[in-house]
Amino acid sequence: MALPPELTTFRPTDTSTQRAEIVCSYSREGHPDTGRADNSRLDGANHYQTTSIDDLSAFSGIMPPDCLELYGKAPDDLNFRAIASASMTLPGLEDSVAVVTGHTGGIGGAVTRLLENSGANVVGLSLPAIDLCDDEAVGEAVDATISNRGKIDILIHCAGWTAIGAIDDTNLETFDRTIAINLRAPFVLSKAVLPHMKAANKGSVVAVASDLALFAKPYSAAYMASKAGILNMMRSGAVDYAKYGIRFNTVCPGGTNTDMLDKVVDDLASRYPSEYGGMTKADYGAVMPIGRLAMPEEIAWAIVFLASDAASFITGAVLAADGGTSAA
Repeated sequence: MALPPELTTFRPTDTSTQRAEIVCSYSREGHPDTGRADNSRLDGANHYQTTSIDDLSAFSGIMPPDCLELYGKAPDDLNFRAIASASMTLPGLEDSVAVVTGHTGGIGGAVTRLLENSGANVVGLSLPAIDLCDDEAVGEAVDATISNRGKIDILIHCAGWTAIGAIDDTNLETFDRTIAINLRAPFVLSKAVLPHMKAANKGSVVAVASDLALFAKPYSAAYMASKAGILNMMRSGAVDYAKYGIRFNTVCPGGTNTDMLDKVVDDLASRYPSEYGGMTKADYGAVMPIGRLAMPEEIAWAIVFLASDAASFITGAVLAADGGTSAA
């Protein structure tokens, strides 16, 4: 069964519909033989349409077929619900211009899709098109955006780099690169964008930090330093630029199914085999209170909310989207 066109394009059949809901529930009891999932869309007339998990895989990656391996849940206990807006109700996004770094990555890609489906015009800054550590190239990208789009309403720092190692296991080259990508690059880009936001007396800046900006895990010295740094840079921005109508907020994701987490798991296993040998991404998620990894879309919703005018009175906030890890 193919997904109806209105689902694949996030558009409702009824113009009065405010949102579409995609419900994915694995249950051996419900489907003892096929292992299929019920994925139902609720439209304005309270009408449900059902399709299989294979069909849902076309739905922008919201629930890929290999989710059991990735998220560490057995079919008996996985009951995941993802809401994808059919007609976005978050204010301030339609016709906005949003600059998103790392827009081809896991979280950055999910943010870009949500913004575009909300009517925003996204300007993506990612390798290989632009090196965010090249100050001149960053300035030129900002100037080109202003020249072509006339404004920058939203700036989202999603690009990142991970480094595994304790202090004495981390060489200075790795430390410098981690700080350059995770802290210096967002500083330089923010510095280039802020004059335009100040002139407009409005703007929203959101940074992706990490749960490791909030607490410690082993063998993450450089990464933790960079993420704690950007969190506090964003707090500083919130205080300094509130009078210009510019908001600064930070999202701290926990373990998320991205290529970066692949690298973390591989590096931990190779560098510290006695402690992490044989560890998988599912293992990484299983130790979180929520019992699984996040999907990039789940983190993206938090970021896009803070970027939107729905969060107009929120600035200086630190949102821990970490499955309860920082609370445990």
